[in-house]
Amino acid sequence: MSNTRLYVIGEEVNHITYDKQKSDVLSWGNQSAWSNKENTVRIDVSREKLYQLFKKGKDSWDQNDLFLLTAVSDFIRLYVEKLIKDSKGEIKDSDALHYVLVVPSEWEEEIREVLIRPIFVQANLISKDDHQDRLSFYSDIESAYYYLTEPTTNHFFKVTRNTVIGRIVPVEENQVSIKLDLILSGNPLFGFSGSVTRLKVMNSNAMSLTSDDVKNGIREFIKTKFSFNAQEDTILNIMKELDNHTFTYMKDEEEASYLMKPFITDENISELDKQQEEIIRSIQPFDICHEISKHLPNNLKQLLPNNLVKEYSILKFTDEYTSKIELDEGLLQWSRFMFEYNRISFDSSYIVPKNPLVKYIDRQNVIRGASQCSINAIQNSNIYSKPRILSTEHSAISSSIFLNSKPDAIMNIDILLETTVLSLSLLNENGLVKEIRNHDYFVPDIGLRSLGSFFTFSEVVTLNVRNSFITFAEEYLMDESKIPSGVLNKHMLIEIENILSAESHNKDIMVPTQQQVYIKAFVFIYMIYINVIVSRKTLKITGGNDNKKIGYAITVEKMLLQRLLVTEDELRDIIYASNLVQENDSYKKLRITTQGEGLLPVIQQSFKLQFPLKSFFVVAQLHEDYVQLTLNQVVTESGSDHEVQETIVIQEEIIPIPNIYDSLCFNMWSNITEVSSLIQLCDTHKGYNDNELLDIFSLKNQAEFTNNLKEYISKEILNKNLTTQKADKTTVYLSKSCNYDETDYFMYEQRIEVAYYTIPKLPNQLWQPILQQEPCLYKGFQVGVLRQVYSENFGFGFNDPLGGTHIELKNNIKDPNAILIDSNKVFPLFKKGDKMNESQLNRVFYLNLDQVFSSIFRLYFFKLKPAASLRSDELIGLEHTIEKFGEDLYLDNINKLKSTQDIPYMISIAYHGYSSSLYFEIKVVGDGIGIDFMTILTEAMTLCRF
Repeated sequence: MSNTRLYVIGEEVNHITYDKQKSDVLSWGNQSAWSNKENTVRIDVSREKLYQLFKKGKDSWDQNDLFLLTAVSDFIRLYVEKLIKDSKGEIKDSDALHYVLVVPSEWEEEIREVLIRPIFVQANLISKDDHQDRLSFYSDIESAYYYLTEPTTNHFFKVTRNTVIGRIVPVEENQVSIKLDLILSGNPLFGFSGSVTRLKVMNSNAMSLTSDDVKNGIREFIKTKFSFNAQEDTILNIMKELDNHTFTYMKDEEEASYLMKPFITDENISELDKQQEEIIRSIQPFDICHEISKHLPNNLKQLLPNNLVKEYSILKFTDEYTSKIELDEGLLQWSRFMFEYNRISFDSSYIVPKNPLVKYIDRQNVIRGASQCSINAIQNSNIYSKPRILSTEHSAISSSIFLNSKPDAIMNIDILLETTVLSLSLLNENGLVKEIRNHDYFVPDIGLRSLGSFFTFSEVVTLNVRNSFITFAEEYLMDESKIPSGVLNKHMLIEIENILSAESHNKDIMVPTQQQVYIKAFVFIYMIYINVIVSRKTLKITGGNDNKKIGYAITVEKMLLQRLLVTEDELRDIIYASNLVQENDSYKKLRITTQGEGLLPVIQQSFKLQFPLKSFFVVAQLHEDYVQLTLNQVVTESGSDHEVQETIVIQEEIIPIPNIYDSLCFNMWSNITEVSSLIQLCDTHKGYNDNELLDIFSLKNQAEFTNNLKEYISKEILNKNLTTQKADKTTVYLSKSCNYDETDYFMYEQRIEVAYYTIPKLPNQLWQPILQQEPCLYKGFQVGVLRQVYSENFGFGFNDPLGGTHIELKNNIKDPNAILIDSNKVFPLFKKGDKMNESQLNRVFYLNLDQVFSSIFRLYFFKLKPAASLRSDELIGLEHTIEKFGEDLYLDNINKLKSTQDIPYMISIAYHGYSSSLYFEIKVVGDGIGIDFMTILTEAMTLCRF
């Protein structure tokens, strides 16, 4: 449904004219407004006529009633035909359309199915067999609500879950109806910002207010309070006092204070004597509203439940959609004051007024709100719909999948912050592990330090390396032409081994650097070194047989990439450059996996769990100094063609925390210094009193205790897969030089049977091979893994700059090929099948203008026609677009900057899985995002195998 064009049925003049025999339509809509000639039949097809027909009852319909249905059907059909014609070929026929109809909230829901849907079927716009969403109905109150709460509108405001909407509807020139609706909004699945909301009207009522009610209130108050009868002219003048700019242009938030202020001016009470004038000038709107309330019910009190235990948002506006009657401005303001009086006199502490920038809701606003309703309906349908999986022709399968075959072996390379572990699994013809070569096989005589051990991580990452590396990097790695792509010469190999070997690590000859160019160069030679180690052994294992298919499974700690400022794509390019795997090699394939991905098979195997399609689960990994949260979504069904269900990563967050080992050790040390009975003394120190034992608590012993406890945790807990029982007793020595120790009970459980589970292995252990079992990534090398992709080609363009201003676009600050902007040029953003980032895609470009620019400058987004190749640095013509979508985004900041400057702009595209939407945002680099610079496109989940 997300790829279907949606139009909202608007309102023409609601008449259609036939010939005398009622067989041919002569005119309709605006043309029919003045067509009332002889020998013609002019039919009113307004919604009021439809509602009267419904109330009459189907059993009582006569021939004229039945022809009214035909007339309405013809009217809607002709409207759609005109819409298709005006689209100039964008809409081929009515089969491409869904329909949204706004109906009065007072109408019974039955009318939608009994009367209106059959009319659309009769018009041949939908069929009886179509999905119900082909024709959607939304009430005017729903549409107004979505308009006011839509984040991309200028009138957006946040409301609570419970909202009271007050509509002031003109009934006659001197009468209004104050309609109240209690709205419950929320999402049955999610309750956070950005989730799709659903609306339910919980209760409604209305109160009528006339000019006579106001005048009677004024008259009774003066008579009761001041004991004299005011003349009719005085009463009328007081009522009309609110018909001036002070009140008609008053902001909503000011009304509560103005309600309590005197408001009557001298010129409107000139016929009174001085004493009466003094008395009259003291009157406040609150006084009059209080008098009126004696004769009219407080409909707000009637609307809400008796037990006010919730907070309610409340807003009011004049409803110019329901009624076209011109209302007296004075009566309108009295209605607004009456509305505010009812709120204050009821219980204002629970009812929080909201103050939208608009005081009126008209047809255009309601239509826009109905459009947002339809978008929400699409989002709701996408939440439950099965993901679309593109064919593999849209993915670069050659680098990661063995085409029509399977791997003979899998080389596991686990690159973590603290360790790098190598292992090779040789597989039999069924894909089961028949032999394992572990880490010691690859590095028996040489050390392989962890990548993280070369770095100091704080606010800024520092690489600590021998000075010879800087020289080596500048000589070989800064110039791409010198970067080795094949066999290393002996001198280079010796130099790399010296830089990375464990024996060479001497802090006295280390130099720190924080330059990113050296950090990435170091990661590059680290991968070269791993290639050298692996190649030496795999040649022996394969016996020089180059036809052995080996899958290289690189598992990397997400935090390590984040701290080194290296993306997954950059790491892949580094690995290709290191010659460990070649991008187009038929016998070596590369898969990079970060911790937190692909754990569903392990979870299901451990806990025998089945997950519904599109369900979510979070993997929380506790590390030494951070927590990693990975939100996964299940994207294949249980029992489908796949042997196991598959997931994609929707969102990932890394949260820094205080070092858990340091915190644990410090807290335990603090505890034993306060409670010395926890210490078992050695023979030497038995009998010592507390003062004599103070030397035990030295900083030296604290450091030694910390090291001993960390060593115990590492060896006895982390490396034993949580097999320690609930009450295992252990001893940790405070000092190895003297055998006094601290005894404690380590109490923890392997699994908590609530809404969360403890995976029985650490992430780096989950990928380790097991004899006679299929490796975790075996299927990935055979058929690939699912990743979320863009479902269409997208691009952006601009309007023509006015006033002869030349604006140029550059793809980067040093780009010599600046492109002169005009409305016929479109710049590709991404193409169908491109992988979506886990976070968001950022596209930066630079605009330069040749003179001061003061006109409106807008950016548009387009869907593009299919193309074999789309590059972001190559523009295309407008003829290659399918349609423009979303809101126009205004680049207002360009007006504030001087000419001849290169202004950096950033387009950010983020996918919100909870609402199945793409958020497109534009801003000047360094600025924040405002609602004027964002548009939303509904996007059903689309996947492809990589």
